[in-house]
Parts: sequence; structure tokens; C-alpha cells
Amino acid sequence: MPTVTSSPELTLLYVPSGAIGVILHELGHLLVPLRVSRARVTLQVGPDWSRPLLRFTLGRVNVDVRRVCFWAGRAIWQAPLSPGQRALALALGPFTSLLLTALGVALVDSGVKAFGQALAGYSAVQALITLLPLRR
Repeated sequence: MPTVTSSPELTLLYVPSGAIGVILHELGHLLVPLRVSRARVTLQVGPDWSRPLLRFTLGRVNVDVRRVCFWAGRAIWQAPLSPGQRALALALGPFTSLLLTALGVALVDSGVKAFGQALAGYSAVQALITLLPLRR
């Protein structure tokens, strides 16, 4: 049976693994709008309540990095999407998190144990939370 471990090293690795997880999860959402339109999109790394730290543009992607960049994020697009395209865009975020979970597990088995555990743990929780049907 697998055991859950905790250490200061593992705790510190949740920050970079969380930032990587947030960035790639939100980019997963943006793949469809970027593919089907020429409209600009925004990748927000960090929650709305966190103050902006850095803003820049990469091609058609406006990047807004917040001070708590490892906690949450948002993918924002104005492109008109069909219902199927919208569903795919919404699904690709959690799907990306599930892929990162699998990558984290593979890293644990390949010798990068602490980072793999942090990436797998963070990404699994992120996928679970975003797959739950919540209402605002």
C-alpha cells in the first residue's frame, strides 16, 4: 500500500509544482480558443484577489502573473466558440492536470521522488476540484 509522506522539502516543492500546474492547466483551456480564432486570450496565473506582479504578452496571449501564482488561475477568451468547442476548451484544463498527475507519478518512479510527489499531488487535487460541478 502506498504511503503518504511529508517533509519540508516536499512542502517547498508544492510552490513550483503548483505554478507549473496552474500555468499548464490554464493553457489547456486556451488551446481551443487559440486554435479556432485569431482573438487574443488572457492567461491569469494566480487568483483574482492577489495583486498583479507581472504582465506581458506572448503572441496573442496576455499573461497576468499574480503574487500567489501557485494557488489558482483563469483562462479568459472572448472568441465565439460553438457548444462543442466550449465543452472541449473547458475539459482540456482538467485533462491537462490529469496528464501532469501521471507525469508526477512517473517522476516518482524515475528517481525525482519529491518533485514527482508534489506535482502528482497538486495536479490530482486540481483536476478533482475542477471536475466537480460547482456553481458560482
